[in-house]
Amino acid sequence: MIKKIIFDMDGILIDSVPLWRRAKKEVFDDLNFELTEKQQNETMGYSIEETVAHWFSLNSFDNVSQREVVEKIQSRVIELIKKEGKMILGIEDVLKFANNNFSQIGLASSSSYMVIDAILEKLNFKKYFQVVCSAQDEEFGKPHPAVYIAALRKLKIKYHECVVIEDSLQGVLSAKSAKIKCLAIPNKYCRNDNRLIIADYVFDSSKNCSFEVIKYLEKECLN
Repeated sequence: MIKKIIFDMDGILIDSVPLWRRAKKEVFDDLNFELTEKQQNETMGYSIEETVAHWFSLNSFDNVSQREVVEKIQSRVIELIKKEGKMILGIEDVLKFANNNFSQIGLASSSSYMVIDAILEKLNFKKYFQVVCSAQDEEFGKPHPAVYIAALRKLKIKYHECVVIEDSLQGVLSAKSAKIKCLAIPNKYCRNDNRLIIADYVFDSSKNCSFEVIKYLEKECLN
């Protein structure tokens, strides 16, 4: 029986993926590097540290460090979140259901604690999560399973006693690599990615699918 549930954050709790893309584009534009939509897709689901490291490995940037670029992007995305951040439609219904039916709820994100805190405060969601894990604590971010393994450890459960809700291929790979059952609610940039078939179930996220998610959890995870 599934006892606990772990949520991803960006793209699952908040529609922040477009905000991250804007922040990255703005900062790299200032460095005279045009980050295309295709290039943005290449690192979707990666931590911002790994994303910046990727582009630094392929390009030369003068008079700026990777750390400075990471900090600029994080500062800008937090600014955008505070001004424009919007909750994913229906997700609070899923959180309320989870809160009433699972013994604990965890959060496992590629984002830093600074960004996590900004988002949870913006949405008033801190009350829902007993455990919060960030890839900031790990040597590798998603798709490596480290952040989910850490969440299992903090929740004090085995992989088969848990279910994850993710929005991207990298996140699904991370959860499945930790052997955890994973449900995918794809963000708009990866809805047509057939590789998401590796998830245990993929919902139609082109509409409010909260009712279907709750129905699935009720039928497949609580019986």
